[in-house]
Amino acid sequence: EFETFGLALDQKFRTGTYASIAAERLSSSARRSVGAFDLQFPNPATPSGIPDDLEFEERTLTLSLNQILGRYWSLGASYRLTDADLSEHFRGLTPALTSQMNRDVEATLHQVRLEATFNHRCGFFAQASAVWTQQSNRGYSPDIPGDDFWQFNAYMGYRFLKRHADVRLGLLNLGDTHYRLNPLTLHAELPRERTLAARLQFYF
Repeated sequence: EFETFGLALDQKFRTGTYASIAAERLSSSARRSVGAFDLQFPNPATPSGIPDDLEFEERTLTLSLNQILGRYWSLGASYRLTDADLSEHFRGLTPALTSQMNRDVEATLHQVRLEATFNHRCGFFAQASAVWTQQSNRGYSPDIPGDDFWQFNAYMGYRFLKRHADVRLGLLNLGDTHYRLNPLTLHAELPRERTLAARLQFYF
């Protein structure tokens, strides 16, 4: 379970510019028992458990800017910064084992999204987008390397039934870029290879 706190501010300007800033904090704590065996020679080993306390916190800042250009075009840009840390502490162990098993790890994720969209009054629309992702990790033993990559996407589609339905066809990850991201920072799953996507959507 997560406890979440968020704050957002949206602003529309007469120039057809839309800007927003949002901050969010997620926290979670849990207690579990990790399986172990107690061995007291010469007696046989007996199953037991080691109490394990987990504390997770994630802080996110999102900035976005969208601009309408004329009757058909719009541009969008957004930046998302996510920083997360996880603490794991075992209880009831000797100091030597505690120092080996306890951990405090962190990860920082940067993500920039750029979009250009064309909407025609007949219902046809098209969009091109680029997504840059960069992640760094700290506190892991052995070290977990980060990643830094771009992905590019293209879509086209048509709206009908007075905008109550649309069909869209897209080609995702045009560059066939694979990646390795640490799941400590929550993020939407990106395609790991070039992907053809189709969608039919209704609005009621």
